[in-house]
Amino acid sequence: MLKIKPRLSGLIFVTIMTNPQNWRIEDHFTGIEISQILPISERFNSMLARVKNRESLVSSMENIFGIVFMARELEYHFEIFQRFHSSITPCSFSPIRSSEEQKTIEKMRFEAFAYINTLGRLYYWISERGSSNAPKIIEIVEAFRHKYTAHRSSDKTKNETDYEKEVHHYVILGNFFRDNQLVLRIQKTQGSIVEFNFTKDHDVIMNEFIEVFSKFLEDLKSPT
Repeated sequence: MLKIKPRLSGLIFVTIMTNPQNWRIEDHFTGIEISQILPISERFNSMLARVKNRESLVSSMENIFGIVFMARELEYHFEIFQRFHSSITPCSFSPIRSSEEQKTIEKMRFEAFAYINTLGRLYYWISERGSSNAPKIIEIVEAFRHKYTAHRSSDKTKNETDYEKEVHHYVILGNFFRDNQLVLRIQKTQGSIVEFNFTKDHDVIMNEFIEVFSKFLEDLKSPT
């Protein structure tokens, strides 16, 4: 068995990955328009696979693969959430549920929180690019991630009032349903309630994401 020193191994990896000829990026949807590919997370890989001049991507190689990974990560949490959602009794309000269904709803919250925290990484990449074409992503991250899911405002205060810090905790309380869909709610500031309907908002978020990613690739291919 060939043993390579860690430093040498890293150099070999960098050498391989900085040569576009070594990139194995398969387009699983050849001949299909990008806008028609489902799930949306697969569009990122196809867009990357269809770039003819990959030399233009070398300088941002690590960034690009990290972005594609985030898209798959978001899709993963959404699929798990939907799987749990399909197993509970459809209802447009909050009934008295069995202990098993309560556990399932708790798992749905776990997936929603993991999704929101992944959005946090995407948020900072979008912010670094100075893009404002992702209003839903920005709204969800600033309301939920910054106030509760990544760290609680009661533990890491950012000019919140005592009242705001208290009401931020209510994001994990109560099972609010609308049109048979679980909706997370948070009072970001006094009198300002933000909702996250995972089932409906996922497509909006992914479309905002892919719009920013598309512009990112265009900028790499056409540097000013």
